[in-house]
Amino acid sequence: KKCVHCGKIFVVEDVADIKIKCNECGVILSETDEVCPNCGYTVENIKTKNETNKSGVNVQQSKISNLKIKMKTNKAIYYVSIVILICVVGGIGYNLFSGGSEKSAYNKYIKNLEDVQNLMFDGVVEAGALNALTLKVWENAIYEKNDDETDKYTWNTAISHWRGCEASIRKLYEDPSTVTTVSDIKENQSSVKELIKDLEPPPVGLNKCYNTVSMLYKSYVELTNLAIDPHGTYNSFESDVNSAISDFLNAYEKMDGQIPEKKM
Repeated sequence: KKCVHCGKIFVVEDVADIKIKCNECGVILSETDEVCPNCGYTVENIKTKNETNKSGVNVQQSKISNLKIKMKTNKAIYYVSIVILICVVGGIGYNLFSGGSEKSAYNKYIKNLEDVQNLMFDGVVEAGALNALTLKVWENAIYEKNDDETDKYTWNTAISHWRGCEASIRKLYEDPSTVTTVSDIKENQSSVKELIKDLEPPPVGLNKCYNTVSMLYKSYVELTNLAIDPHGTYNSFESDVNSAISDFLNAYEKMDGQIPEKKM
């Protein structure tokens, strides 16, 4: 009788059983009557009027059905519009958040690069000073040269005799000031190692910086380890120190030219 999807009426039910009554006297007529047996009113006029009334009912029900369909359609359009609006606003919000998050991560990475570069430089300066002193003590012990800075390590005042190279280096590393310096270098190594861990993986566009800082870190470790534990011969130690310094300075300068500005 009506569509189960949209509610359109195909067969209209009678609102009520409309009995045929005489419009003049109210007597109920039979279907075969052509005139009212009571007053003589023509039955055809009565049926025409009833059909008109029934038609009016049909028109009203049709209007109600159309109104319901229209209301359902408008409601659906309303909810679809709300969903679209939420998607658009959500998309804009996500893009803004995502873009801000990427910029923040990018700038933080650059700061970490600068921090680890400066920290490695501080460690190399301290290690370089100790390596230079070690070479000086080593050389003066070999050639038995007097020097105000190294005599306390190379000259044994108790027996007025030169110490050998191994004994002089051992004496240098037993000195409280050297012990403190070695401890500081080891602490610097630990701090640098933690920062290096935070640099992997690099953001998009900063791969070259990561490769360079890795080279810088390698030469830094070589140089600081030589200061902590000098070994080999005088010539090999000097060669290793000079090579590590050269590698470090080259990588440091290269890194200076690669680190970009932070995003605004």
